[in-house]
Amino acid sequence: MDPTETDFYAGVSDGRIYAGVLKVNRRELLKTDSGVVAWAPENDGAITAVAIANGGVNLVSASEDGTVRIWDTESGQVTRIFAHEKGSISDIVIAKGLRDSRGGHGFGLGGSGVEWGGQGLRF
Repeated sequence: MDPTETDFYAGVSDGRIYAGVLKVNRRELLKTDSGVVAWAPENDGAITAVAIANGGVNLVSASEDGTVRIWDTESGQVTRIFAHEKGSISDIVIAKGLRDSRGGHGFGLGGSGVEWGGQGLRF
């Protein structure tokens, strides 16, 4: 869910990300379909985790194929890919306000012993 709690994102087993609107007035809901959009599949494995970053501007996804993708939430396009060649990634955590020793922001990938320090993944 994004910080304003108006949109939701779900990663599924076929490698797709689904984005939908939570807050829709009744008249709009009657005029449209479910409001859920499937972003183009980018992964070869199931999406195992998603997290919102940068105040809802980006979505970060982790998958069984060992990749982490940074998505632009407006366009639904991937802006950056990190590969983890040691296996699948089971979880992802984004920490705001933390900086690594090089001054970059970081996030950790659960169960994999991987950290990202702003410049790339470290294993």
